[in-house]
Amino acid sequence: MNQYSDQDILEKLKSDNEAALDYLFLAYYEKLCIYAFTVLKNKDIAEEIVQDVFVKLWKQHRKLNIETSIKAYLFRTVHKHCINYFVIKPGSYNIGSTAFNLTKNIKIRGLYRDTLPVIHMSGATSTANMLNIATTSQLNYIRFENIEFSGYLDNVSGGTKIGYMFNQSTTCTLGELSFTNCVIRNIGNTPVRLKDAPVKTISNLSFDKYKIFDIENSSVYAFVNNNVAGCSITNISFTNSTVYNFAVSIVLHTTANSNSVTLQNCTFNEISTSGTGTSIRYIIDYNTYTVTNGVTIQNCIFGSTPRAYTDGVRVSTSTNKLISGFYFTSDYKDNNAATTFSIMGSLTAYSGSSTALFKAPTNGDFTIIDAGFAGKSNAGDPRWRP
Repeated sequence: MNQYSDQDILEKLKSDNEAALDYLFLAYYEKLCIYAFTVLKNKDIAEEIVQDVFVKLWKQHRKLNIETSIKAYLFRTVHKHCINYFVIKPGSYNIGSTAFNLTKNIKIRGLYRDTLPVIHMSGATSTANMLNIATTSQLNYIRFENIEFSGYLDNVSGGTKIGYMFNQSTTCTLGELSFTNCVIRNIGNTPVRLKDAPVKTISNLSFDKYKIFDIENSSVYAFVNNNVAGCSITNISFTNSTVYNFAVSIVLHTTANSNSVTLQNCTFNEISTSGTGTSIRYIIDYNTYTVTNGVTIQNCIFGSTPRAYTDGVRVSTSTNKLISGFYFTSDYKDNNAATTFSIMGSLTAYSGSSTALFKAPTNGDFTIIDAGFAGKSNAGDPRWRP
């Protein structure tokens, strides 16, 4: 393809010609990796960024509008990714008493997958939030990887907890908010909340390979919470993850439609433990709003639901519930309410309790210990499978 100009290559990309992408990869990948390494001083991350640039190039190949040379475009894109990429070493990081304001596209990554840096606050109140998206921002992405977020002030166990991670009250538009291989713990109210009237939109909210626990609230908040008119989260996904000891629903999104909600390869235990009297908490709650492409629950395990009046998935009658490979323990119930949206009829029952299935669920160890469990090789967070 050496005889083709940049314009020829762009036209071929726009016409789905993968050979054009291969040509660019062979021509520039190594050069771009060397450049990224000079900025980041980390070979693995440099390669990750360059690979990500090529993946995104192909994803948007039909809409490309490059006014400079392709070479300049690629180097400029890699440079932007590098300066928005922050790597932090293991340790404890105090962001102070006020929320850290996110003003640009950013990825914050812990250096190692197994030893995570801990981010926390100090001197804040019990209603404080740790993170905030800058007012009127229009951002493409905010990404966290290999990070542990502690809601305890000064990261001191048993002390005061902050209320939120995100408690977004000002208008913003965000393409992607993602958490990969993260821990979120000890939050007083909820990790992600859209609050108050100005329009706020998140296109894609995802949690992958994460662990979240000790989330408590006696009100109506949820792990992902939006009950404000004019605000919306378009796609929500939880994959390959563990959530336990949380007093809230998984999703509450009762003022707008979404495109998709996905729970896949996840382990849940001690679900929706709070509430007063006979008030109902739903595992997923859209009230009468629609999830256009359906609620997908696949290869998950649902354990204990300690509180009566826990119910299942409340969505519009036109929303499909796509459920497969899903198991629940004998101490899981989502049909205790007078009006039920139970999904138990679509799941496979496990005859024992959560303590019979998992090694030490109250201590956060969900290793599957029952060799006879039918879903041992394909259900729940893959990290707990034998």
